Amino acid sequence: MKNIRTSITYEYFEKLHVGTVDRRCIDGSIHGCGSCKGYCRYYGHPGYLTEKMITEKHCIEKGGHHFVGKSKRQRQPKRTSIDKEIIAAASSALSPFEGLKVTKAKQDETGSWTLYYAQISDYDSDILCENLSAQCDFDFSLSRISCDFDTAVRLVYGKMIKA
Repeated sequence: MKNIRTSITYEYFEKLHVGTVDRRCIDGSIHGCGSCKGYCRYYGHPGYLTEKMITEKHCIEKGGHHFVGKSKRQRQPKRTSIDKEIIAAASSALSPFEGLKVTKAKQDETGSWTLYYAQISDYDSDILCENLSAQCDFDFSLSRISCDFDTAVRLVYGKMIKA
């Protein structure tokens, strides 16, 4: 039989506070969810713990079963140099098209690339694919970023253009 007390994770307590970022700590103070690093289940003072509180109370050194630590999140990997090279090659091939920019390249399991682009003008994707195929030697598919005009201007030019 599984012990419920030891199987509760930090995420369980986070789900109790969905929609809010404030967490009540064991000393009664309120901190944002980003600064909380654990939860104490002790019935005398249940609540969240910051890094400072954890070191002051010696929660980890004591090895108490009341302390539930926050697990580290998996971060998105940074864009690799090959991604940048693919974006540069695609951007070079599409340079004749004014108001269009490739913003992201993502490789799938088969080795094919998905190129995400923003455009202000309305270009036919078949023409864009033909131009890319003629100049680039990798498998790709194009995916247009669906956004409003102002966002497209920011993506393509990096700033707002004043009228």
